[in-house]
Amino acid sequence: MARLTRAKQQEITRTKVLDAAKAEFAEHGFRGTAIDRIAHRADLTRGAVYSNFPGKLALYLSVLAREAEFAPAPPAAAPGASPGEAMRLMATTWAERFPRRHDYDRTGVDTLSSPMLSVDFMPEVRASAHLRRPFAQLIELDAILLAASMGNLADGSSFSHYRPIARSALTMLLCGTQLSFVIPDFVDPDLLVEMCRQVVDMKLSPQRPRDAVPGPDPVRTSPDTQWNPRRGIVDLLHSRPAELERDGVVAILGLNRLRAIEELIEGSPDLADIAVVLVCDPVAEVAPLARLALADFSRSLRYAFPESAVPTMRFIVDNDGALTEGLQSSASVADTETALIIRSGNVITRYIGRGSVRAAAESCSRH
Repeated sequence: MARLTRAKQQEITRTKVLDAAKAEFAEHGFRGTAIDRIAHRADLTRGAVYSNFPGKLALYLSVLAREAEFAPAPPAAAPGASPGEAMRLMATTWAERFPRRHDYDRTGVDTLSSPMLSVDFMPEVRASAHLRRPFAQLIELDAILLAASMGNLADGSSFSHYRPIARSALTMLLCGTQLSFVIPDFVDPDLLVEMCRQVVDMKLSPQRPRDAVPGPDPVRTSPDTQWNPRRGIVDLLHSRPAELERDGVVAILGLNRLRAIEELIEGSPDLADIAVVLVCDPVAEVAPLARLALADFSRSLRYAFPESAVPTMRFIVDNDGALTEGLQSSASVADTETALIIRSGNVITRYIGRGSVRAAAESCSRH
């Protein structure tokens, strides 16, 4: 029998740790779980667990992220034909995963089948100062994508009109999620769904796009270097291969620079050939948090909205920093904004600094 490569052996070990951790967290909750018990269940040493995950929180978030990425799609249904109907469908899939009182009598891994609804998730985010801001930024990203989808589906309505509506709908859904864990059966899912649908029809004062923050123009270079991203990377927004090797723009963004995505949507350039790679710090905890936020949200978004309404840009999380090594544009990972123009497997142009993504997208559109 052929010997396993080091990479394959590491993958097997990591899977064993995640499987054991999922069962332990389901039985004992986050705070009641011990790394020693995870190691024992996985038939590994404590050191083997820590060689793959630096701590229990990183492991917990990785379990939830994996659950979100491999969650089964909701039952097939016709997507919404209007923003209000699509919002109703999205809220329905979200509310279907609220726990009921009888769920608290169960044991086993089923209690972790809804990652964003996991009972210990929000308390641990609130308790971790280094996660609160990234989580808030990721929820803002969800709101951006929801508003863009509603705008694409509507006739003559702009992204800026749906921006506050998307934030309000997500506020209700997130609050309903937390109450459903604290007080099972207090939240009426049907009423919550109807409230989310109605908020789409609210008459709001006209919203003007936010002004771009003035600053120096991005630095442009022509490195003409090879671009060889590893295969198998998944686009979390559309749940399909990211195809990072194809021609177009690769936008490398820290979570403080998600404003660049709004600028793209508001400016309405062609978004089809743009791949957004999110870089995170600390990567061991914020990267799985980002994967969780995107994968869990996009599952409901794809169910509720027709494919033509979901933004075409692709979203990838750089799990270990290897994908964007040497390409970050700031001493602070969170402030990174770099854009690469890819042609035939080469980086022909690189923009660095605020405004890089917009500049690269406009350059591609002109040519």
